[in-house]
Amino acid sequence: MKKKLLPDWRKVNVNSYHYAKLYKETYENVGLYPVSEEYIFNCHSNLFYFKEKLVGGFIINDGIMNPLRYFSIIKTDEEIDLLLDIEDLEEAHLMEISCIFLDKKIAPVYRVLFYVDVLSQTYKFARFWNKKGILGGSFEKKIQLMQMKLMPHIILKTVINKSLKITGHPKGLVMLYYCPTNEFIFRAISVIIQYSFLKLFKKTSKSN
Repeated sequence: MKKKLLPDWRKVNVNSYHYAKLYKETYENVGLYPVSEEYIFNCHSNLFYFKEKLVGGFIINDGIMNPLRYFSIIKTDEEIDLLLDIEDLEEAHLMEISCIFLDKKIAPVYRVLFYVDVLSQTYKFARFWNKKGILGGSFEKKIQLMQMKLMPHIILKTVINKSLKITGHPKGLVMLYYCPTNEFIFRAISVIIQYSFLKLFKKTSKSN
């Protein structure tokens, strides 16, 4: 199903393995962590096009059809339970938003539109699935700093080492974090406002 959001800007739901394969190839071509076509197809996955060019995507996973992707780096279920216990959570209480990518050349108005859609869809599904929290994570410092404004509760923060199920990835820090669903909408609005003003300020500065 294709949905036009603005002229030249449209969203496509991943409802076939053709789109799942396209998502996988595009996501991995920008140097991001491998993802399976099955995961993409069985989640609520979306691709975004600008003037018929694929420029972005995001995935929302309820943790039922597919296990939570972020926890796949942890070796045992017992370790996951221990990490969640201190937050008084169970894995079934969480959903995740993952595999987000967006072309850096996209104009600020479309970038804001993209993230508004990501955050509003995430909140909608969190409420629909009656989830207590929304899970996120990253290996990249820039992404971690940005996402922690939205998801401030840290579940895991550790250097990449042999205790994790991660292969072929550069050395660095991995972080998993979450936001309670009842906090998410307020944090999402705050992040979008901050992001919009930042982009507007940069654009104004360049034009002066």
